[in-house]
Amino acid sequence: MQLQEVGNEQLEFLNKVIDFSVPGKNFVLKNDEKIIGYSRINNAEEDDVFIYIKEEYRGNGYGKELFKLSFEKMQKNEIILNISKQNIQMQKIIENYQNIKIINEPKYIKYAIKK
Repeated sequence: MQLQEVGNEQLEFLNKVIDFSVPGKNFVLKNDEKIIGYSRINNAEEDDVFIYIKEEYRGNGYGKELFKLSFEKMQKNEIILNISKQNIQMQKIIENYQNIKIINEPKYIKYAIKK
């Protein structure tokens, strides 16, 4: 599996699922040239990373791998994520990391993860 910066051919799709109002870098996860999912690393105070796995590839560990690869590319020592309470799979991925702080909000769970 490989993580590459997003080219122009993927930007049309990403415009539908990612908020580009915050500056950041976009990546695509590929396996044998098949696009599995996307990630975006934001230059913001919170919601540092956005992960999207295509529906047909969900449940196979790609989200965990994409988060790991994206986390490695981040230049911050601590990231802050707001995960929807409905997104149980992403919560499980995040909770596998050491050094996390959790704040339970009404609609989401806030995680702070240190490298």
